Amino acid sequence: MVFRARLCGPFVALLLLAPAGWHCVRPPAPPTLRDLRAVVAAAGGQQAREAAPDLLAEAERSLAQAESARAARDLPRARWQATLGLLQVKLARTAARRHRAGQRMAAAQAAHLEAEESLARYQFQRDHALAELARLRQAASSDPQSPSPRLAAPAQ
Repeated sequence: MVFRARLCGPFVALLLLAPAGWHCVRPPAPPTLRDLRAVVAAAGGQQAREAAPDLLAEAERSLAQAESARAARDLPRARWQATLGLLQVKLARTAARRHRAGQRMAAAQAAHLEAEESLARYQFQRDHALAELARLRQAASSDPQSPSPRLAAPAQ
């Protein structure tokens, strides 16, 4: 009997005291919260911060709220806040992409306008050169004294 009491005593104490310590353990972070931590740390770079600073600030607030909900053991709220933060970061990245696309489009439009102006200059120069050539041919055909074989009209 003494032997059994010595073995059972610590075991019973462990069973009685263990649940008291279990409630102190923090619940595991939901996967969305871990993802949000990683995404906010990266945050899409400086371009996302410039394009949508308010969305990234909201995402950081959502991360803080998710962390506090996790500390309060409200895992559904923590998951919801983390998902909201992920969506805000995605919106910020989309705004940054849209901003970069607008810049590329403006550069392409400027290049297109420059190409059109260059084409108009070349067409003007071509038309002017053709008119000058026609004038010289006209002058050469009316003056039989100086026929120039280079200015003569091509034979057809």
